[in-house]
Amino acid sequence: MHLGTQALLDFYRARREHEYLVMVTIVGTAGSTYRKPGAMMLIARDGDYEGLISGGCLEGDLLHHAAEVFDSGTPKRVTYDMHAGDDLVWSLGLGCDGVIHLLLQRLERERDFALLEHLERAQADRRGALLALITRSDGRSPVGAHAFLDSSGLSVGNEALAGVLQGVAAPWPDWRYRIVRFGDEAAGEAILVHLAPTPSDRV
Repeated sequence: MHLGTQALLDFYRARREHEYLVMVTIVGTAGSTYRKPGAMMLIARDGDYEGLISGGCLEGDLLHHAAEVFDSGTPKRVTYDMHAGDDLVWSLGLGCDGVIHLLLQRLERERDFALLEHLERAQADRRGALLALITRSDGRSPVGAHAFLDSSGLSVGNEALAGVLQGVAAPWPDWRYRIVRFGDEAAGEAILVHLAPTPSDRV
């Protein structure tokens, strides 16, 4: 299992009738951080969440940012700089000495939950999956646009990103994440996350 995929899916299954969830993705780090790019959280409107992007010290503060995203529907980038030494950093009790960049985006049931459904099926069938997520826009595809590709060849989502995933999937990768530039003059940026199938239970 990679990056707590199964726990995130369990959280989603219990809330698949919700109108919205907020997905938090680590899209970049520098220095020493608890989690690396590609790690994710899912947050419900009532403040329940699954997944960690720190040792538990950032998650409470992130709920406030998530509330804004729930209301606006606009993706939001949040950066925590543990070098800063400001009041926020010290009050959160951060123990790492690095920088973490996050993207918060609202997933809408009618439009975006299909991504989680495809991932759920890939996990059930023990197929690897790749997720692409736009973190900086090239002006044509919005931040937060995403695409999905599994090892059977099923591809859905943003057309430009789907092409990026097809380009890195032969042979099927073994890396955990990649940051790539795409579009004319590489004007857009995306994170690619490899979501490996959950290991089978041992007898």
